[in-house]
Amino acid sequence: MFSILPFFDVVRRAFSNTSGTTFVGFRNFATVLQNEAFLLSAKNTARFILTSVPLLLFLSLLMACYINARIVHKGIVKAVILFPMVIPVSTTTLFCRLLFDDAGMMNGTIRAFGGDPIRWMDSGYVFWVLVLLYIWKNIGFCVILWCAAMDAIPKEIYETAKLDGAGFFTRMGRIILPILSASAFIIVLLLVLNSFKVFRESYMLTGNYPHRSIYMTQNVFNNWFQSFSVEKMAAGAVIVALVLAAFVMMLQKRLMMRLDER
Repeated sequence: MFSILPFFDVVRRAFSNTSGTTFVGFRNFATVLQNEAFLLSAKNTARFILTSVPLLLFLSLLMACYINARIVHKGIVKAVILFPMVIPVSTTTLFCRLLFDDAGMMNGTIRAFGGDPIRWMDSGYVFWVLVLLYIWKNIGFCVILWCAAMDAIPKEIYETAKLDGAGFFTRMGRIILPILSASAFIIVLLLVLNSFKVFRESYMLTGNYPHRSIYMTQNVFNNWFQSFSVEKMAAGAVIVALVLAAFVMMLQKRLMMRLDER
């Protein structure tokens, strides 16, 4: 009622004028796809996802493997690494400003060593600040999901592999990753969806018009909302939804192929 039905109304408005009373065909889609701000935001969003999600997957998988193999009190460690998720966004962004502001700790350290300060928030560096913030906030969630999936693997498989002389990377490539393929599908899907929520951090860090390297789709939608460009918002939302649906179907197809091979 509160998700599907409103989305159908968005689809209707994507083919209508601003008031939603006149059918205009694909004119709104053509306007959106020719809009430089939307194209820039789509490019930056894709770059952010393709950069942050693989990094987060790799780092969280390594941490999960280490926790499962080396840590005795796993419950305490899992609770600690989930801590960034419960910190309010305002506190997180304030912490980032203390680090990366023009007069922040990073520039203070650089000055102490005789270097020139860096404008972290007003240059291309802000993209990597946002990636780092996204990874720090979500890595605990990923580690918990990986650990839960690894706990479902029978211990006999590990023991047999060790008896056969399989090292860490052999066990990872031949045992862990193939078995975790179904879990990886869910984790990747959740991370991609969560990557669209990074607008909160981006907005509180840099405002309504951030550096062009972190101008995301949420920024352009927010600007269109303020200018009451409902038809462009609707068309852009439908385009994003179609891209996400295609991405999910591609992941699901690869998962089914992997399961059929097994």
